[in-house]
Amino acid sequence: MNRYFIENSNTTLRKILNKEENLDIVQNIIEAFLHMKIKKIILRPYLKEKNKNLPKEGKYGIVNVRVITEEDIQFNIGIQIMDGLYLQEKLLTYGMSIHLNQSQYEDYNEVEKTITINFLDFIGFKTRGYHKKITFLEGKDDDNIKIEGEIILHSIELPNYHKEEIETQEDEWIIYLKGEKHDLIDKIKAKNQYIKKLDDILIDYWKKETL
Repeated sequence: MNRYFIENSNTTLRKILNKEENLDIVQNIIEAFLHMKIKKIILRPYLKEKNKNLPKEGKYGIVNVRVITEEDIQFNIGIQIMDGLYLQEKLLTYGMSIHLNQSQYEDYNEVEKTITINFLDFIGFKTRGYHKKITFLEGKDDDNIKIEGEIILHSIELPNYHKEEIETQEDEWIIYLKGEKHDLIDKIKAKNQYIKKLDDILIDYWKKETL
């Protein structure tokens, strides 16, 4: 993974992307991987009043937002980078947590469909392809909690990405996140203003961190 993420990856990017002035970067990531056009994006800050029941803020993903698409459909969306320990449990815990906490916010607190984008720097599932979509099935009896279609988890396995040509912004982000092909990354930064903005912020961040 990109060398700028050598600190706890979620912590580094959480410090940067949980700011109103950087939500344009978050929006570009979401639009690239979920193939939607966003009309409005609202930051959902960490619920400090619930921190006894939630993972520490630095480990609670990168960012959680409410988005309104150009079709006026609302989604609750979270982004995180994952390590290889207890993958399935962490995917489910993060998705369920940000889904159920929607009602705790003062504005836009209706419970909408939740989508998470989970970046993996390892092979997490024994299937081909780098972009996997995981959904939940509805319970078979009335006593079960029915969440069919309400939570969708996207797993982006960086080592499984082997495309030779850059065709989409999803390709651009994956190549940047992997951080291996520096000549391509320079070309991508010249083309994608949001990747360049994030890269410039990260360079400045690490200069200050190493002083």
